[in-house]
Amino acid sequence: MAAPLPATARLAIVLEIFLGVGALFGGGALILAPDGHLLGMPSKLLAGSPFPSFLVPGIILFTFIGIGPLVAAAITFRRRAIAPLATVAVGLTLMGWVSVEMVVLAGLGSLAWAFYLVLGASIAAIGVSWWRSFPAPARSATRPARSVTTSADGRFGIDFYWLPLGAGGNFVRLNGRVYEAIKAGFDRRPVRDLYHSALEVFVPEGRYVIEMTPVVDGRGSERGVVAEGPVGARWAGRFRIFRYELRRWLDGVIPDINEAVESPRRLSNDLDDARRLLETTPQIPMLVWGRDELGAGEMWNSNSMISWLIARAGLDVSAIKPPAGGRAPGWNAGVVAATRGSAPSSQRSSAQPLLGG
Repeated sequence: MAAPLPATARLAIVLEIFLGVGALFGGGALILAPDGHLLGMPSKLLAGSPFPSFLVPGIILFTFIGIGPLVAAAITFRRRAIAPLATVAVGLTLMGWVSVEMVVLAGLGSLAWAFYLVLGASIAAIGVSWWRSFPAPARSATRPARSVTTSADGRFGIDFYWLPLGAGGNFVRLNGRVYEAIKAGFDRRPVRDLYHSALEVFVPEGRYVIEMTPVVDGRGSERGVVAEGPVGARWAGRFRIFRYELRRWLDGVIPDINEAVESPRRLSNDLDDARRLLETTPQIPMLVWGRDELGAGEMWNSNSMISWLIARAGLDVSAIKPPAGGRAPGWNAGVVAATRGSAPSSQRSSAQPLLGG
C-alpha cells in the first residue's frame, strides 16, 4: 500500500485544482465571448494592447492557468518525482500572468491582483518547501554548477556573464517568453531572447560571485547576501516571497553558469577595479523590482544592479551589449541610477564591511 501524500502535496493539489477550475471557466468565457461581456469586462480595457479582443488572452488563461495546474495536480496525485517542480512552475506561471495582466489590463482592481499574486506565491512556496524536504543529494543532482576559485588565466579582475533568462528552468523561461512576446507587440518589434547578468570578481582573498536572486530562506549570510529589496511593491517586501537578495558571495556559485552565452567577458584585469566594485556592492539602491521608480523607461531588476555596479566602478558600461538577437531588460535603468548618484535613504541597502583587506 502506497504511503499517504505529505501535507504539502495535498495542499498543492487543492490549490492547483481551485486555480485550474476557475481559470478554465474564466478562459472559456473569454473564448466564447471575446468581447468580454460574459465576465463584465469592457473591451476598452485592451486599449493600447496588441490584442483586438479577449480571445488570445482567454486561450492563454485557459491553457496555462487552467489546464496547467490541473496537470500539475495529476502529477502530484500520481507521485511523480517532478511534482514539486511542477508546483513551483504553477505558482511562477500565475505570478507571471498576473504581472502581465497588471500591465495590459490596467483597469482591473488591485485587490484581485493582490489575491492572485499571493496565491501564486503561496503555491510556489509550497513547491519549494516540498522540494527542499527531499534529501540534499537528490536536489543537487538536478542542478549541476561550476565552482572555481581562480580565474581561467590566473589573474585578478572582473568577469561578466550573460545568462539566458530561465536557464535551468523551463517554466521561468516560458514566462519570460510570454512577457517578451507581449512587450514586443507593444513596441512593434521582433521578439528577442532575454538575458540577465552576473559577475565573478577575483581578488587575493578568493573569487566573489555577484548576482541578484530571489530570497530563498533566512540564511542569507551563508550566501554572502549584503542587502534585500522588495518585489512588485515596497509594502510587499514585508513578506519573504516578495523580496530579492543581492549576493557578494565568496567562492559562491552561479547555478546556471554552464548555459552562459558569449561569456565570460573580462571587464578588467586591474585589482583596484575589482576591489572598488566589491566595496561598492552594498551601496546599490534597493529599488522595487519590476517597477520604474526612476522614470528610466524600464523596470529595475538584476541587470539594473549589475550595470549600476559596473558604471560606479568606473568601467565602460556602454561597451557591454547583449548577445546577438538578445535583450537585457533593466540594463539602462542601472546606468541611469548610477549617473544620478545615490538613491533616497529609504531605498538604499545597509552597507556591510568588505571581506578581505
